[in-house]
Amino acid sequence: LKIDPHDEVLLVWKRDCSALNKALIYQANNPRAIKPEISQYDDILSTMAAHNVTPTPCDSEIEEITDWESVVRSNGLMVEIKRLYKLQKPELETRIVEMCEEASRLGNAEALYNQGVNYGEGGYGGLLRDFTRKILYFEKAAAQKPYCRLSNYVIHSPGVAEAKNGLGIAYRDGSGCDVDANKAVMYFRRSAEHGHAEGQNNFGIALLTGAGINKNTKLARGWFAKAAEQGIAEAQVNYGDLLADGIGGSVDIEQAVELYRRAADQGYPDAYKKIQELQTRTGRRTSHYSLDQLPNHNVHVLMLNGSNYARGEGGLEKDMNKALLYYEMAANRGHMEAEWELARILLDHFKNNSEGFVYMKRAAEKGHILAQWYTGQLLAFGHGCARDENEALRWLTRAKRHFSMQKNSDLPDISYIAHVNVDDQLEVSKSVCEFERTRQYLSTEGLTIEDRVNRLIKEMYSLEMPQLLPKQINRDFIRIPSEYCLTKSDVYYEVERRAKVGSTTAQKYMRGYALLKNGLLKIIESPAESLHLFRLAFGLCERLPALGAFRLVAQWFLLKHPHDADALFVSVRANHRSNRERILFLENCVQLHPLAADFHDMLACMYMAENEYSKAERTIARALELEFDPERLYIQVSAIKFAKDVRQGNQMRTFISKNGRNPSQTKAKSKKYIDKIFASSLDDIILKYNRVLDLIPIDHKKVPITHYTLASLHLLRGEKQLTCDHWRKAETADHPNIRLPCHEPVHDFFEPKQTVKTWILENHPTSALISTEFALQSSSLLPITDEKQRHICDQCGTQSPSKHCPCGKAYYCDKLCQVAHWSVHRMTDEHKK
Repeated sequence: LKIDPHDEVLLVWKRDCSALNKALIYQANNPRAIKPEISQYDDILSTMAAHNVTPTPCDSEIEEITDWESVVRSNGLMVEIKRLYKLQKPELETRIVEMCEEASRLGNAEALYNQGVNYGEGGYGGLLRDFTRKILYFEKAAAQKPYCRLSNYVIHSPGVAEAKNGLGIAYRDGSGCDVDANKAVMYFRRSAEHGHAEGQNNFGIALLTGAGINKNTKLARGWFAKAAEQGIAEAQVNYGDLLADGIGGSVDIEQAVELYRRAADQGYPDAYKKIQELQTRTGRRTSHYSLDQLPNHNVHVLMLNGSNYARGEGGLEKDMNKALLYYEMAANRGHMEAEWELARILLDHFKNNSEGFVYMKRAAEKGHILAQWYTGQLLAFGHGCARDENEALRWLTRAKRHFSMQKNSDLPDISYIAHVNVDDQLEVSKSVCEFERTRQYLSTEGLTIEDRVNRLIKEMYSLEMPQLLPKQINRDFIRIPSEYCLTKSDVYYEVERRAKVGSTTAQKYMRGYALLKNGLLKIIESPAESLHLFRLAFGLCERLPALGAFRLVAQWFLLKHPHDADALFVSVRANHRSNRERILFLENCVQLHPLAADFHDMLACMYMAENEYSKAERTIARALELEFDPERLYIQVSAIKFAKDVRQGNQMRTFISKNGRNPSQTKAKSKKYIDKIFASSLDDIILKYNRVLDLIPIDHKKVPITHYTLASLHLLRGEKQLTCDHWRKAETADHPNIRLPCHEPVHDFFEPKQTVKTWILENHPTSALISTEFALQSSSLLPITDEKQRHICDQCGTQSPSKHCPCGKAYYCDKLCQVAHWSVHRMTDEHKK
């Protein structure tokens, strides 16, 4: 088609190949309904009475049988065809096809439909796939009337409604004909009205999505219900989704779970996962699915357990060894997604590159797009395999091509493939491999591809890749370590002492502790009030234990009041969940309680933990609109900063990948480029971080983190004096004399602290000692006593400013700085006093 894009034969082949691909995906993910054998009756009249259609259709849809001889003969052939088919003997396939063709010539609709299916699938009885003949047979069957009259009974004419559904699928997917959404809906409607379960499900999908018909979720829900009653697994899941989300009608969680279970029993992929997600989202206790609960080692349960252990979800502790075991069992049964997940664990976690490559290639050969891309990368870098640039090019190109064929699908995880240039990838891999070959002492054992690229950048350019993004945040960060919890006696007494001498942070914490204690006393006599007190307590102080008693009360309360805000809040705080599970749950909470700022706050924190910074920024902005809190302002600024860091980091990697072949010639250029992109657009971020510091007391837990961050930002801009100033302030705020004992000290692996500390030790070693000396001078909650060190411009950070606000609490270089900072300063408590 690249040579001749107007070749009609090739265009038809391309259309049919696309339709076949859709059909194969559908067959793999949608098991057929499990139907019992039709009961045998004593006589023919009893059989007809059992299958009599009520209410009686109109006469125009009923076929009056006149040629009894042909009907009896064709039905006899169909009985024999079914008997032979059940034997499942390959040598009988040709005979079955011949008998089906004979019955088709007699006008039997069921035979016409089956013969159309044979031509559509191809291979059975030696038939070649022929979409044109498939449509021809379907049209002949669909042209017949859907019912026939026998004596006083009206029964379904087998094959008619099925053929109409088949024609709908053909026009929907472009199988043997051009895509026509209107015709597809017309045939789906007729099939559904005649009682065919798959037609009802397909018509429901059209109504739900608005494809070829006006969108109507209420009608879609009704058709899904009818198809689900007949045992269609896909319809059971679709109907369950609408019940769970309240689309087209009321919410019914219990029925949704039951429908998911019925679909799971038929082997529907992700049905068990949907149950778990629904229970997680609604705050219900999660059911665990083990191998002992289901026969034949259900591969979907293996995948669910593997995912739960790998991510720490479903109420399970994270355990990569168990995840490896479950994924390996599923992969050994040929499950493509299991092979992909297993390869990722082996490569990224266990650093077993050779075995990881084997599973990655197996998934790639089955058509997994991401596996194809990573197989190309592994071959390009010789990572776990022999380096083969030609084979790598084939796999990378294949992944790009497959992505472009499915670019309209819901594939968010692979969208970045469209923006990556294959030649650039191969250039980077070649640079890395040449670099490692000239330095034979370097090993690739225990390294990922990313580690190898970063090693090249560091050694060839003498540059550290800026790591401004937070490290992987533990899913339990919402829990407080016991040594920093207010229930520990020495922590409690010290916080109480600080509260008595005037610490506003400590005073707020003590009020929260009192509320929690009061709520615990009221659990039995007034559960609703106790849950409300828990919520109020955590609004004042997060350094409290999420006691199990509150969790049990919340679980019980949610059964009676599933939308209660206080019970949902306790469930978020007290239940064992991963970040992703908390996000699902909190999104549901925000939807139920859109005016609750604390739900928006926690959801933004979860988005930050999962590196979804744009979502975090939008969510925390809404929380600030609902209720202002300086700590929320800190989250907002951090979300903006990290989102910029991601964009700038991608720009830097693109630049280095294009200039990696000649490091000696481009080193200066690279350094200049990196400095430019990382030092730009920081003014607004620095201003907002300074505003946070203006609004919070010195012993607030965010003070040292904010100062460390500001020090790193000023270092990026080359402002050495401001870097040292913020470093000293951070060290002071983080010293035990200032920091409350319920706050953890800032860890050394915190990237801004690590970056600035390295720079200070190399360039200003005395500053580290001076900062400690300053901290030791601050034995109370008072600020540093040296006025010259304390007075800097509150707008730009310049030392020894010449002007100050009449309140004496803010200092400025000139009038311009004072005007720029006025909107922030006038809101502070110090100025108002």
